[in-house]
Amino acid sequence: MVKELSASMTTKVIEEDSGTHRYVLERAWNKKGKAKMATVITLYPSTSELILTDTTTMLITNNIYKLGYDGFFSVNLYSKVNLPVSPSKSGSKRNFKNATNATNDKYILECAKNSEIVILAYGSLPSKNKQVQQRLDKVLNLLEKEGLAEVTRVLTDPEKKTCVHPLASKARNNWTF
Repeated sequence: MVKELSASMTTKVIEEDSGTHRYVLERAWNKKGKAKMATVITLYPSTSELILTDTTTMLITNNIYKLGYDGFFSVNLYSKVNLPVSPSKSGSKRNFKNATNATNDKYILECAKNSEIVILAYGSLPSKNKQVQQRLDKVLNLLEKEGLAEVTRVLTDPEKKTCVHPLASKARNNWTF
């Protein structure tokens, strides 16, 4: 016996006209009625587009699907696309100055309000960078003021009990909060 299966997924991107800031990458599948959505907050926009998918977005898609959601909003602490490396620092440190704006905060809150769960998946950078920690604190305060603290979870390394990014080896296949 042979059967044919199919599914469709839609992708929507909300960005500035100039393309310098991306606020939301939304993916949803098999919508029937009101979709059960999740918001995933990472550090800065991935290289995914409407069709092209990078590893981070693939891992988010797979894990959100396995958790039983109908889709997700991918938003970021920083909305600037292709964050430049700081000219004053050696190595690959990114320059987070002016890497976000009030429009980004608006979309973070809008997506979170339209989700059943908000997942913080920023990894370890806030513990290593004071500027990133301050930005995270600001976003957490915004979520709390909107009454979203109860639905907010942290993607966690089950052994270390620390926040991880979806690319972390401990989070690639199964998400723990």
